[in-house]
Amino acid sequence: MKVFDYLALLSWQNCKIQFRDFELLARENINNPEKFSSILSSLETRNYLNCNKNWWKKAEQDYKYCQKKSYKIYSPFSKNYPDQILNFYDSVPIFLVLGELVSNLTFPITFVGSRQPEELVLNWMDVYLPSFLERKSVCIVSGGARGIDQKAHKIAICYQKPTLCFLPSGLDHIYPQSLKSLKSGILNHGGAFVSCFPPWEPMKKSYFHIRNSFLSSYSKLVVILQAQIRSGTMITARKALEFASPIAVLPGPILSAQWTGSLQLLYDGAYMIRDATDLSILVESLQLKSF
Repeated sequence: MKVFDYLALLSWQNCKIQFRDFELLARENINNPEKFSSILSSLETRNYLNCNKNWWKKAEQDYKYCQKKSYKIYSPFSKNYPDQILNFYDSVPIFLVLGELVSNLTFPITFVGSRQPEELVLNWMDVYLPSFLERKSVCIVSGGARGIDQKAHKIAICYQKPTLCFLPSGLDHIYPQSLKSLKSGILNHGGAFVSCFPPWEPMKKSYFHIRNSFLSSYSKLVVILQAQIRSGTMITARKALEFASPIAVLPGPILSAQWTGSLQLLYDGAYMIRDATDLSILVESLQLKSF
């Protein structure tokens, strides 16, 4: 078991772990978990370790549980750990992956929208997303919710492209239940289920905000396909704004309550997209800026 995993799994014991703690662990070459308290940034966490001398046994038990389930642990210094999220969190997100996390060279794009989308949005996805996927080396990222989220996952599966599904629960409790029918398709085409919660955690209402925040920080572009002004989709959009992640929006009817959030984002300066060409040009410009 790598020493980084001991440190990472401390977060499941309600301890705050910062990126510099991982850097110090690597620099000082500390292999004995009983000496971890000497490098940790948080006084509260150092006190926890000093008062719970056998804390690492719980971490080891959790690690073996993940191994048995084929869940990969991702923390700083893990291969393909997304560098972009390190700038946005005081306490580093530790997450689990069932499947394969795509390479950092692949451009992750979050597609989100209404759980009860209008037919014209679904038609837009059927017409334009396949040609976009053929043009670009991208990975569709979404939250697995009914409606637009699952539609985005299904299109990726249909065209044998990787897709990442971020859960509001642990990997033992894939939510919603309708996602289970997509499990083999996601895993068989280089995608994965991703969770920043311990595997045994069921879905909780408060976890949606955490999941949406993680989605926004992970992705290099957030595409809003249909959103009311008060919706989970708008929470994801607001988080993207906090993380300075670019937002693209599909415009909709100005008199429809189903599009009030989308129109507000456009008014506030989000990129407008009409088709696959618009989306491709936007991705190209964002990729150039990242160099």
